[in-house]
Amino acid sequence: MNKVLLASLLVTSLVTVVACDSDASSTKSVPETTGAGTDTTGTGSKLSAATLALDITGVPDSLSATYSSVLKFNRYTQVQAPNGKSIHLIAQDKLSDNQIVRARSILTHYLDSLS
Repeated sequence: MNKVLLASLLVTSLVTVVACDSDASSTKSVPETTGAGTDTTGTGSKLSAATLALDITGVPDSLSATYSSVLKFNRYTQVQAPNGKSIHLIAQDKLSDNQIVRARSILTHYLDSLS
């Protein structure tokens, strides 16, 4: 339990630091596509095929009340914890797909058993 809590805290800190340490010239938001993307949330938000290929989707309906597009949350991914539960990673529009994948990879690394 403590390992999962520590890992969650680390990822939250990492995403915050990555987001705060970036400037507008180095980050790219996910472009809204018109007709070519796949609607992943039912809310009209479309993500590119490249984003979907990275296992990043739109924010699920079950989380969209808290993490709404009004607050600029537009992408979601998850990591399976050793106990079988999901750790949700919800990203705002200023984070690049690479930053989301990196945060997910670091969390996965901390959750993997080395023995």
